[in-house]
Amino acid sequence: MMSACSSGIPVSTPTGDGLPANVRNWELPLTSQWSKIRAESNLIAEDFWVAQCMGAPTDLPATVQAFTARQQPGVTWNSDLRRLFTPEIAGQYGYRTSSTFADHADNPNEMKGESTDKRQGCFDRLRQEFPLPPYDGAVQRIQSVAFGAARQQPEVLDAAKRWQECLTKQTGISPPPSPMDMPTEDLVKKFDIPRDLSGTPTAPEISLALADAKCQISSGFTLTLHTAEVAAQQALISEDPKVVQDEIKDFRRYDAEMQGLLDGTE
Repeated sequence: MMSACSSGIPVSTPTGDGLPANVRNWELPLTSQWSKIRAESNLIAEDFWVAQCMGAPTDLPATVQAFTARQQPGVTWNSDLRRLFTPEIAGQYGYRTSSTFADHADNPNEMKGESTDKRQGCFDRLRQEFPLPPYDGAVQRIQSVAFGAARQQPEVLDAAKRWQECLTKQTGISPPPSPMDMPTEDLVKKFDIPRDLSGTPTAPEISLALADAKCQISSGFTLTLHTAEVAAQQALISEDPKVVQDEIKDFRRYDAEMQGLLDGTE
């Protein structure tokens, strides 16, 4: 197993829970290069352009505000929309999130009841002027495959067993095979956790989530999984780095164009 120091991701100063900040924020080789948040935010810029094309009233300051807010999903998410789970987060949110990403999707230019044909025509014009980058799916494929591979590494499975033992000792429950399976369906029903993970957690939910998060750290599961996922991403990137970098470059170009729609440079 690769050590954190040899993972290619700089090891940051440990935070209050003892985790390096890069692990706490689940930073991976691809995280800083392209962000899912930016991709989602672009939808607002696209709708702004379409609204202008259709001659609908638009509110640029509100659009910029919505675009910016879309990129700030809260402390329980990282820049790549990976759920974060630490004792600090668990102690405040339980198994819920600081916000659902949809909370930031309000679009001041959303048009209801408009002509479908007219809207489609404007959207086609948008694509002609701002074509989407050629998409091979390399980045998303690497992220998905690396995550799946990391979960199955022997050292990660061993750490999951230690987590099970820790959580059983701390709470008396029978945990699932992996922390990634928490909360179980039974716990979701018990704590009345909605599908979008919103709402205010009860004291019992917070107590269990806090014990869960602490056991993930003390068992070594958090650090071991992060190290394995970093190594898996690096291995997959190295198979064809040019394809990955070209895809990221194309998406960054499109991100800049969408930002330009809102600051008047496009």
